[in-house]
Amino acid sequence: MTKFNNLVTDEYSALDKYNPLKEYPFPHLKRLNYISLNGSWRYKIGRNQNDITSINEEIIVPFAIESLASGVQKRIKKGEYIFYKKTFKVNDHFLKKHTFITFLGVDQSFKVILNGSDLGEYIPLNMPTKIDISDFIKEKNELIVICKDDLSSLYPLGKQSKKPKGIFYTPFSGIYYPVIIESFDEDYIKDVKIKTTLDTVNIDIDSSSDYFEIIIKEKDKIIIKEITSQKKLSYKIDNPILWDTNNPFLYDIEIKTKKDIQEFIDKTNSLHDGYIIGVQYTNDAITNVDENGYFINPNAKKLSLRILVTSICDTVVEIEFDGVLEWQIKDNQMDMTDTSILFVEYDRILWVDDVFTNMNQLKNGSYVIADSMRWRIVE
Repeated sequence: MTKFNNLVTDEYSALDKYNPLKEYPFPHLKRLNYISLNGSWRYKIGRNQNDITSINEEIIVPFAIESLASGVQKRIKKGEYIFYKKTFKVNDHFLKKHTFITFLGVDQSFKVILNGSDLGEYIPLNMPTKIDISDFIKEKNELIVICKDDLSSLYPLGKQSKKPKGIFYTPFSGIYYPVIIESFDEDYIKDVKIKTTLDTVNIDIDSSSDYFEIIIKEKDKIIIKEITSQKKLSYKIDNPILWDTNNPFLYDIEIKTKKDIQEFIDKTNSLHDGYIIGVQYTNDAITNVDENGYFINPNAKKLSLRILVTSICDTVVEIEFDGVLEWQIKDNQMDMTDTSILFVEYDRILWVDDVFTNMNQLKNGSYVIADSMRWRIVE
């Protein structure tokens, strides 16, 4: 009989076995639309891979079957399979265009069956495995995972051993890292790479979306808020707070795709009843006032507007545009009745000072056409 020595930490003592490790498992960025499948599953151990009946005993995922936290503490013999079963529900609001299940850690190989459909066999090699389940997931679901771990030297196994001693340790088999389900729209963000220097953050976005909203927060204060069509971005942080062991501070970064930007548009459109109190541009070209009383400078590539918004307690909002294609600002107290953010030909951002119904009305008011824009509340 195998003897286990149970070493228990404070974290294990406080563990809720029916709700373990529910936080989003990737430290880089957190998606809002995900479901954790961690918790109570059913399991059995058997030698016939095709026998998926009588999976009735309880195991706690995501802990290896040999571990105390799994509630099982059994070792797997060569030729044996671990059968896992989980039933779960999702609602229509959760399901988007694409739905994936991700197994962050399974040792050594496994097969997945969802609602009776065989989704294939996988050898993760200690890496996360993401599987497209868009065509198979339903409101009520039954997930079966069949794992095999013979400690084969064909795959990475570290210092696991059937006879642990010295520098070698007990094997860990089956599901040993979290299992999550995520659902995305068509323009979802596939990946984000972030590189930083002492005062600069560089962001590289992998997505089919035409536009993105970027928000960077310093504690509870928004220091950058931009809507852009660019996928490679660089921001300079003024007077940055540097991380150290006495002050382990991290900036918050939020990225939204084109479909999610509607919330931003709605907020910006509420900045009505205001006055443009400043116009700045970055080149030395002369800005003229035409016969209709508009500032015009076709050479300005960067443009900054400061707007006194009387409808929100006389707040000053600064809007900065990059890659300006065309603009004009009315020179008559610069009174605004409303603002609107629109997309033009999927490669430009249009800002206007009043709601209009067609492009023929564009020349009747103040407007800016640019590659990107950012705005912030000026303290």
